[in-house]
Amino acid sequence: MTRWQPGSSPTYPHPEIPARIISHALAYETWRQQPIRQVPSYPDVDLSRTKLICAKALSERGSGWLTTEETHALLTAMKLPLVQGTVATSAEEAVTMASQIGFPVAVKLASRQIVHKTEIGAVRLNLADEKAVRNAFEAIRSRLARDHKLDAMEGVLVQPMLSGGIGWSA
Repeated sequence: MTRWQPGSSPTYPHPEIPARIISHALAYETWRQQPIRQVPSYPDVDLSRTKLICAKALSERGSGWLTTEETHALLTAMKLPLVQGTVATSAEEAVTMASQIGFPVAVKLASRQIVHKTEIGAVRLNLADEKAVRNAFEAIRSRLARDHKLDAMEGVLVQPMLSGGIGWSA
């Protein structure tokens, strides 16, 4: 707690507090003294494609989140590594895709309206067989129906289950 009165210097109960404040102020000033630099160019990315994706989404729906497919296209245009996946609109389609990918798979809600999918149980991991994929699809669908948000479901994203790395998932 700082005890300060106009015309006086602030006092602190511990010396570490003003030392931390001074450290942050010096770091900020050092950062501000850096010369203004050019934004780096990334010649291998397709910025015109990213602009088209965003412009199309804005013109069709206005502001808001991109669909799973739009996000995938945008990240691909930016040359970011992605875990491959496909959106399925039915349980049977999800099973077919999972069989093509190979088990185990991850099944995630595809929705531009619901952003925090894990919070509503809409991400299912390590699905080892067709029955697990079918059950995951139906469980996600049932949860949304119970919450009166079924219209937010565009399908589910079916992806291979990966381990030991860091990657983006669209």
